[in-house]
Amino acid sequence: MFPFSSALSNEAGQVCYFSPTAVLGGADTFSVYDCSVNPAAVTALEKGARSQLFIFLHHINGTLTLLHKGYIDLRPDAIVNWSPGKTIYLNANNVLDTTPTGASGHWVRSLGFCVPNTEGKKRIWFEADSTYLKII
Repeated sequence: MFPFSSALSNEAGQVCYFSPTAVLGGADTFSVYDCSVNPAAVTALEKGARSQLFIFLHHINGTLTLLHKGYIDLRPDAIVNWSPGKTIYLNANNVLDTTPTGASGHWVRSLGFCVPNTEGKKRIWFEADSTYLKII
C-alpha cells in the first residue's frame, strides 16, 4: 500500500507496473516517489517486461493497494480462458489469459497460474516470473 492522492485510471484486476515519471510522463504520478503506475502492455519491453508487475486492487482514500504475489479471485472479465492449472500470461489485448500473445515484437512472461476451487471463482496465484521472451 502506498499513500497517493491522484486519481488513477487503472481498473481492479489489471496488471500494472511502476515507471519513472520522467521516462513515460505518466498521468498517474506519485510525486513523492517520482514514478507513475501504468498498465502493462506486451507491445513494448519498457511497459512491463523488465519491471516488477503487480495486480491493481484499488485506490481508496489516497491509498493505493497492489498485489505483488499471492492468491486473488478475479472478476470474470479480468481473465480470458481461465482453466485450472494453466499458466497465465498477458494476451495481445493486455488482459490476463492462458494463451500468450504470439504477435511479432510482443513480450511473453509467465504471471502465475489458475487455481482450482469448488466455489466457481476465477482464482489465480499471481507471481510474475523475472524472465521474459520477445517474439521475433
